[in-house]
Amino acid sequence: MIVASLFPQASKTTTGTLQADVARVSGLRRDAPALQFVVGLAQTYDCIAIAVP
Repeated sequence: MIVASLFPQASKTTTGTLQADVARVSGLRRDAPALQFVVGLAQTYDCIAIAVP
């Protein structure tokens, strides 16, 4: 599973919390998916154009 954070910054209080929560929830599954976290996406693309076609 690819997890892309759309926060405009990367910090332990925003992105780190998101990553910890996703890892915790996916760990509850017997067949937990492999996780890949993508950071900095909000700075690379125009997130509003992606979210609203």
